[in-house]
Amino acid sequence: MQRPELPWRSHASPHRPVHRRTGRARAEPGPARGRRTRHSGGLRARLHRQRLELDHRDVGVPRRRLLEQRAFAYEYNSYGNNITNAQGLATYVSQVRARTGAAQVDIVNHSMGGLVSLWYLKQLGGAQYVRHLASIAGANHGTTYASACLVYVTCQQMYPGSSFITTLSAGDETPGSTKYGTWYSPCDGIIIPYTSTVLSGATNNYVACQTHIGYLTDTVTLAQIRSFLAS
Repeated sequence: MQRPELPWRSHASPHRPVHRRTGRARAEPGPARGRRTRHSGGLRARLHRQRLELDHRDVGVPRRRLLEQRAFAYEYNSYGNNITNAQGLATYVSQVRARTGAAQVDIVNHSMGGLVSLWYLKQLGGAQYVRHLASIAGANHGTTYASACLVYVTCQQMYPGSSFITTLSAGDETPGSTKYGTWYSPCDGIIIPYTSTVLSGATNNYVACQTHIGYLTDTVTLAQIRSFLAS
């Protein structure tokens, strides 16, 4: 039986969220070879291999090395378990920090990537290592659209009212000194309700009308995210 292609293509990218490295991410942190391309180029990839892209801060990194190693991509299995995915993200961030000497990274996520990122920050103590978290149409409080794929654990976790969502939503939604930003729209169509993306304590940006995938090529939204990461 062929696995369905889930609509949540998740990214967590860094200071330059509109670009990502081409090619497959390596097991060890480091930029994949090749030219940077728009996010839309990655949408044709198989959706069960999600990419989270990270960027290290400019701390103790020579300029040339910084330019060569600015973006890092973390891949996870969207048909697996988001707790396991978050644990993998924690390990990957540690590897990136060790490799670059950076104190913190910025994360930009999309859709299910919101759950992976928030679990890392809230449940695994990751907030101290993340300077900015930008959530584009993140399923931060779940989505009823996940009812279409409840055979998978990640979709069960993403459904509103699940134990995963209940745990993630408890207490401070934006812990630590991390700056949090979200982008959400009534035209999303996948995050239902669309206000699920909003986080208490974050800079929540209402987008008048943008589709779930349309964000990834929306130059206005992406410019706002660049500005947010630079703040």
